[in-house]
Amino acid sequence: MHLCYVDEAGDPGRIPTATADVTPLFVVVGIAIPQSELYGMTVDLLRLKQRFNPKALGRRGKRFLNWAQLEVSGAELRGRLRSGSHKRVRYTYGYLDQFLGLMERHSARVFGRIWIKCVGDAIDGRAVYTSSIQAICNDFQVLLEQENSTGMMIADSRDPSSNAIVAHSVFTQKFQMAGDKYSRMLEMPVFGHSQNHAGLQAADLICSALLFPLASAVYCAGTINNIHVHPEFAKVKARYGDRIKRLQFRYDRAGRRQGGLVVSDRLTKRPGSALFC
Repeated sequence: MHLCYVDEAGDPGRIPTATADVTPLFVVVGIAIPQSELYGMTVDLLRLKQRFNPKALGRRGKRFLNWAQLEVSGAELRGRLRSGSHKRVRYTYGYLDQFLGLMERHSARVFGRIWIKCVGDAIDGRAVYTSSIQAICNDFQVLLEQENSTGMMIADSRDPSSNAIVAHSVFTQKFQMAGDKYSRMLEMPVFGHSQNHAGLQAADLICSALLFPLASAVYCAGTINNIHVHPEFAKVKARYGDRIKRLQFRYDRAGRRQGGLVVSDRLTKRPGSALFC
């Protein structure tokens, strides 16, 4: 069995000008791991948080499992990269070095969608998020077929109405008259809180601390001038681009290479291949 954890970074909201303090991109990513790796990945992530934040929980930190409640968010790490503090930047790279190592050890595979906004245009947030989830389900289904496995998808909870819409969009694909499009997924996506799922915390780090700055450096630098585009982000690409590229789940179908991280660039019309070039 495999588990797929889904999270997002940024938002689909309209960016009115190139200098407006609005995120210029929206990332939705799934991380699949074998269920047999869940325990080891969880323990390793808790140890990582404990090692880098030894005093964060005080007396509560003496109970190892309480470290699940400490959130080292991707947005926080991204903020450290922008801080200009050598100490805070060094902390972030040390943390991400170790985090990617544990993702590699526990056979994580990554796939998802990155949406680059065009200044002045509006994005239909519901449609973009729903189509991203369906694309992730497609890739997860192929992975499960190749591994002769079954799976469950756990997404970071949004609000009940949004959760229901997304789950129903998968429901209509799974129970359609033409047949089950996601036959190896045991149920509709379920929604969890990150404090209860190490996998959701890992998905947040991939989304917010790695893919967001990487995509910002590639597709937005030189065009967008706000807090979400920073020179330090180019170093994220140089340091981690190859490792993230290898984590992608890619496959051939109908004579085309599919899966992995797919980019829709409405800003400069650059191809998805530029993400790792």
